[in-house]
Amino acid sequence: ARARGLEAHFPSPACCTDNAAMIAGLGWERWKAGLVADLGLDAASS
Repeated sequence: ARARGLEAHFPSPACCTDNAAMIAGLGWERWKAGLVADLGLDAASS
């Protein structure tokens, strides 16, 4: 970046974690609220 005259910014490692904790937290809250899917759910990645 410097060679091209650009300024680069990088977040701290604490802000670069996997989304697994966020997904698990949402899943836990949905499970407690009874918002669950049966085994017929057709999950597809995007």
